[in-house]
Amino acid sequence: LEECHRESAHANIAKCNEALARMSGSIDMLESSVSGDKAAIKAFQMANEAMLLQRKQTLIKNNKEFIAEQVTWYPFQLAFILHELSSFIEPDGEERKTVDLLWFPTGGGKTEAYLGITAFVLFLRRIRKSTDDGVTVIMRYTLRLLTLQQFERASMLIFACELLRKKYHLGGSEFSIGLWVGGKLTPNTLAEARA
Repeated sequence: LEECHRESAHANIAKCNEALARMSGSIDMLESSVSGDKAAIKAFQMANEAMLLQRKQTLIKNNKEFIAEQVTWYPFQLAFILHELSSFIEPDGEERKTVDLLWFPTGGGKTEAYLGITAFVLFLRRIRKSTDDGVTVIMRYTLRLLTLQQFERASMLIFACELLRKKYHLGGSEFSIGLWVGGKLTPNTLAEARA
């Protein structure tokens, strides 16, 4: 490289190595939970099962054929999930202090990447502490059309998580989801909602 590009190249390679270290660290945590407390690997397996059920329902809804063996993660989705898992497995770890941004073109699969993390966190909380109910994830969208689209996909995941919560006898109340799209479309008070 020309001298003027070397500093940027070294900085980018250093960031790639940091990302690799975080992904490898998550894999190590998952592997060690196989022989240890088992919570992380169990949550990871259940999250993958939930995502498969969500994908199945999406395909059926769109009149497409579902073949389980053909449902896979895109490499960037799995990389993003592994990149983030350590901050949930070890909430007191250094990674928890970092905010990560997933940037990818529209239609590229970002939703599945963060829904996979959502499912993992839902299951991990319930496995570690069966009565850990309450708000786990807040999603914010800036476009109304996108909000409704994403809410439908997130709802399918929550329904899949609830089926698995019952199947695997996890504690706590049922998984649920809510939507607020502004005062002109949804009530702003409980009194308005009751009316």
